[in-house]
Amino acid sequence: MRTFTCIVCGKPISCRGNKRVRKFCSLECCWKHRQGKCGPGCFRAGHKGTRMLPVGAVTFRVHRGKTRVWVKLGDPGVWKPHAIAVWESLHGTIPKGMIVHHLDGNTLNDSPKNLAIVGRDAHAGIHLPESDAKRRASLKQRQEAKRKLLGIPETVSCCWCGKLLRRTPSTYLRHSTHFCSRSCWSHYQNKVRRNQTVA
Repeated sequence: MRTFTCIVCGKPISCRGNKRVRKFCSLECCWKHRQGKCGPGCFRAGHKGTRMLPVGAVTFRVHRGKTRVWVKLGDPGVWKPHAIAVWESLHGTIPKGMIVHHLDGNTLNDSPKNLAIVGRDAHAGIHLPESDAKRRASLKQRQEAKRKLLGIPETVSCCWCGKLLRRTPSTYLRHSTHFCSRSCWSHYQNKVRRNQTVA
């Protein structure tokens, strides 16, 4: 027989066999404990977590590939980008279809002088060259990785004139023969046809 002590009233509790540790002597002690201070990992309605940040707290988050400042505006968990909160505090609500844009391109600089409001189309046009360059760089990296993985050569020679050509991995894999121009392709096709008619 094993003996434990109730954590509420202190009475001894006796258990037979290898039962797990008992904390309470009765159901009443269990309810008294739950109505009082709850243990770790126990949440009830209205309970505030220990890691909950106060209203006005500022955090840094990566949003759409860029680090941005977010500010807590209310409970429970009402967050907004700091740039939008700054704009709305000075100018009121943002009209539908408009976006807050950082003039210097630094998403961490939320000073009122650095913020402007633009339409979605205009905003996309502002960032198009930047996103285009990123897309091209990422495509080139993927192609180089594929080339190394499959052992595809950097250059191939034209099947007719022997001129060196640079081909993407997908083009190299799709075609068994490579040509530098349409004219080389037609010369090669004529030669193949002549050989087929002779044979």
